[in-house]
Parts: sequence; structure tokens; C-alpha cells
Amino acid sequence: MTVQRLKPKKEEKTKDENVQESEVGKMTITYKDKDINENAESGAIKFNVYAIQVGDLEIAKDYQDSFDGKEKATAITMKVKSENTSDETMGFYPDQATLTTDAGDQVDADMFLSDDIGGDFIGKVKKEGNIIFFSRYTFQGY
Repeated sequence: MTVQRLKPKKEEKTKDENVQESEVGKMTITYKDKDINENAESGAIKFNVYAIQVGDLEIAKDYQDSFDGKEKATAITMKVKSENTSDETMGFYPDQATLTTDAGDQVDADMFLSDDIGGDFIGKVKKEGNIIFFSRYTFQGY
């Protein structure tokens, strides 16, 4: 499961590798691509998205308050790398991004569950991790 912070210490085994359960709920992976290589540059910052996963989360009752009382949500996880190629300190915040879908949905990154991959890059620094977005709606067509 790419959404690593949702894993409990002991994960229950399921027959389907696309269905995983944790104390947060049941995640069913509906789409994944581990071979993305989308690159962008902004000044001295290089940014790469190298994998994406979309999954439907059936939220456990004990965690529904954390999701505005919703029983279901769609989780979109992007694996990314960021690099400052300069000796200068640069600020870059991909973990505060906004995602817009072709269905017209707009969601902000979940800064609490996403990895710490933003902020000040002091000199030639690299950061890598997951950016997680939660939509309160189920995406269609995956």
C-alpha cells in the first residue's frame, strides 16, 4: 500500500494485493502506474513524479471524524523527488500542492499524512516521498 502512514504495525493479509485493510479502513487500489517519469524545473529546483496510485478508502467508523464524517474517500498518492541543484537555500513546497482532475475536482494535499518533502532546501539537497490527496468523492472511470 503506497499510503504508508495508514498502515498499522501488523497488516492483515488479503488474497487480493489491491485490497488492503488497516485500522483506518479498507483500501481498494483502482489504478496505479509505477513507470511515470514526469519532470519539471523551476530555477534551481528539479521535480519528478515517478509513480501514482488511486484507491477507494472505506473509512473505519473510528476514523470518520478525521474525514469530515464521510464513510468513503478516494486517495491519490504521488511518489515524487525534489532536488535543489544550487548552493543557495531555496523554498519549495510540493507537499502543499493542489490537484485538479479531469472531472473538475480540486483537492489540496493532505499535509498531515504526506511525507515531509517540502520547505527550505539548504544547498544541494534532495527530498523524496509521497504526496497524498483525499477527495470526498469517488472517481469514475478507473
